[in-house]
Amino acid sequence: MRYFCASIAKKLLLSISDLAKTTKGAGTMGLTAEKVHRIRLQVLTEEAFRPYGRVLELPEVPPSKRGDIWQCWFPVGSMQLDAPLGLGIVRTSRLPQSIADMERHVSREELLFPVDKPIVQPVGLPKDLASEKAVPQVEDVQAFIIQPGQAIIMARGTWHAPAYALEHEEALYYFGVEIKPDAVGDDANPWVKFYGERVVEFVR
Repeated sequence: MRYFCASIAKKLLLSISDLAKTTKGAGTMGLTAEKVHRIRLQVLTEEAFRPYGRVLELPEVPPSKRGDIWQCWFPVGSMQLDAPLGLGIVRTSRLPQSIADMERHVSREELLFPVDKPIVQPVGLPKDLASEKAVPQVEDVQAFIIQPGQAIIMARGTWHAPAYALEHEEALYYFGVEIKPDAVGDDANPWVKFYGERVVEFVR
């Protein structure tokens, strides 16, 4: 998620109540049907996630190294870095009914993986990376279920909301982004409403 220095520290301390306020996922009551775009949660696969980034999971090939009681696959992925990688952890709450905004990092990839519970990551297609006026489009959004043992690397410019717990009241997940200012946008206030003041509603 987009931030630098103080913003990273804020994200590390993000509480469940803060998260709810940030993402404005209060529901869709009072909105016309034209304002609500409904999407179904998707199982995370390499093919489905490819427009938004890359998937890391246990390969279906022999390990590159092995011992008597262990096996190792390396590398299973890599990131494009030109600054130190900052790591953070988020405590998140259950998936809301809907979301109204997203953020992006046009000059940084983002690594993300759950600790011990499945999470849902809403993402939007990376477009207009050089534009300060770009806004996320509800038609470009998908929401993927990430299981423990899986990870994603979101491509530069991929719009995204915070990840949310799939079926528990809360969950923990780690994320990693380069510690540097982003080339476009406001690191201190990165959230951008969907075009036309629309919302994305999640269907299970």
